[in-house]
Amino acid sequence: MKFGSKIFVSLVFITVLILFLASLLINTYIINSFFNNNKQLALSQSEILARQVNNLVESKEQLIILLGTFALTDYISAREGKDKKVIEKKRKEAELKFKLFSEQYSSFNELRFIDEKGDVLIKILNGKIVDKPGENLGDRDYFKSLLPSPEEKKKRYKYISPVFKTEQVAINMACLVNYKGQDTGIIVGTYNLEDIHDLFNETKFKRMWFVEDSFAWMLGTDNEKKPLLISYPEKYNSDPHMMALIEEDRNASLTKGILTYGYGCTSYVSREGKKRIIAFTPVNKTLGWSVALSIPYNKFISSGEQLQIKITVILFISLLILIIFMCGVVFYFSRGLTLLAFDIDTLVDMEQEAQIHVKGYDELAQIGVTVNRLNQKYLDLKSNSSTDMNSITNLPGNFTVQKKLFDIIDSGRKFAVTMVDIDNFNVYNQRYGFPKGDSVIRMTATLVTNIVKEFGNKEDFVGHLGGDDIVFITTPDKVDKICEEIISSFDKQIILYYTEEDRQKGGFAWRDKEGTIKKFPLMTLSIAVSTNEKRQIIHPLQISQIFSELLVYLKKRPGSKYFRDRRIRDRKPLSSETASIMRQDDDDEGGSDKVPDVVKEITEEGNKTDLLPEQEGSDGKSDGE
Repeated sequence: MKFGSKIFVSLVFITVLILFLASLLINTYIINSFFNNNKQLALSQSEILARQVNNLVESKEQLIILLGTFALTDYISAREGKDKKVIEKKRKEAELKFKLFSEQYSSFNELRFIDEKGDVLIKILNGKIVDKPGENLGDRDYFKSLLPSPEEKKKRYKYISPVFKTEQVAINMACLVNYKGQDTGIIVGTYNLEDIHDLFNETKFKRMWFVEDSFAWMLGTDNEKKPLLISYPEKYNSDPHMMALIEEDRNASLTKGILTYGYGCTSYVSREGKKRIIAFTPVNKTLGWSVALSIPYNKFISSGEQLQIKITVILFISLLILIIFMCGVVFYFSRGLTLLAFDIDTLVDMEQEAQIHVKGYDELAQIGVTVNRLNQKYLDLKSNSSTDMNSITNLPGNFTVQKKLFDIIDSGRKFAVTMVDIDNFNVYNQRYGFPKGDSVIRMTATLVTNIVKEFGNKEDFVGHLGGDDIVFITTPDKVDKICEEIISSFDKQIILYYTEEDRQKGGFAWRDKEGTIKKFPLMTLSIAVSTNEKRQIIHPLQISQIFSELLVYLKKRPGSKYFRDRRIRDRKPLSSETASIMRQDDDDEGGSDKVPDVVKEITEEGNKTDLLPEQEGSDGKSDGE
């Protein structure tokens, strides 16, 4: 026997001996720790369930807020006028949007729009429109909370009521509707919690303990601060034994302070003399709900006793076999990985269509197949880099935008390319942090996408160049209306992304680039519009230069605004030879930002006659003009 083999056998013997001693210690330890481990497991499961409940509630809140934004804007705007026919028409349109929302999200039994006096103007009940509701809900808790009397200070912009029970358990979700800085009413939705009930009807967590009498339930408080059982497995309604068990769990949890302390694990002895474990976790501080997971204690102990001898024998034999097996596996994989690494290096150096020769169906073969797929993906992306998507907004990125611009220029049609830029965004990022900044960008992208879809053409395009720059392409006859709607909706929503203190002050103080502390107002939009109505555009670089000029002008003006470039270029149309040279430069540069010489010449020539509005009194538009 060689020296290396002797060392290997000695190491195997020592390892087996250590593992045998370790298995004896494990047997002693496992009974003591089994119960505590399962307590922690039960707590983690209750935490997961609590997070799922909280996520469902927050998603429904966002739906109510979005409903107010997209369903009531036209109606509230019409109410400022005196034309009753127009007001009634817009109210009917808003009613239809409420009805469509109720049909799509059946978890809302009732939807109401209540004006600032408490009168119900729109009411949807079980998916049906209620004509002329004739209700006044000014005495309800959500109305007093969101629209208090003049002598009371407003405290919040959204509200969730305590749980109440009519035919079923439900809550009211309300949000404030603000138009042009004025509180014009509230939207109230009655959420029947059916999505939450579905969570508690699932029994996946039972597989962890293999017992039938383990279950989850949720407890909260009603309007009178009394405990109310919100949700539990509905199948137990026909089982008196399980319903009595749930009632015992509830009473024991209240005694242990489930609603006072909110988080923990407790135990009690049931009327049948059996000990049970209850792990409970709060959903969130606002709701005052707690999720509980109930498991029988005796199942833990009996399971641990049954596993004692089995674990000792199985652990010893399996580890001995595992050591021998691992020696062969290590040798096999080390050789295979060495060959695979050599093939991958060769494939990377070739940087062309080639594949690793794969044999068999084991893990190494799967790695080889995956590397082949990645190499093909890389080659596809390299040959066609337009498959880019922005990670924040999921909108097409720079390559796709550039391709769209070339396509629309080549088509010969009239177009309007628009750049949407957020003013004071960088300083907002510094004060509130990047996650909040990303939320603002996502909100703006969603807003632009929805408005372009609603007021634009079917083939219109929206892209994200990065940062806070969003681009959309439409036709000249649609662009003014789209810009006005974007500005109006943005100014209503952006205040929700500031603290109460900053909203009241209209901004906040922060250091500028020079280090001087100055006041920065709330974020606004600067929208630059470039069209080919009165000038010839042959390349996206021309559009980029127009945007740069217009944004310099727009940034000097306060508030949200847009400007439409109407300048005329006094030069002959470009020849096909010039356009061909520019396209050839783009191909040679591989998408580089370098400006071709011919574009520089065209730009310099155009700048001799094209003046900004502040120089020539152009008829370009801005918001409010």
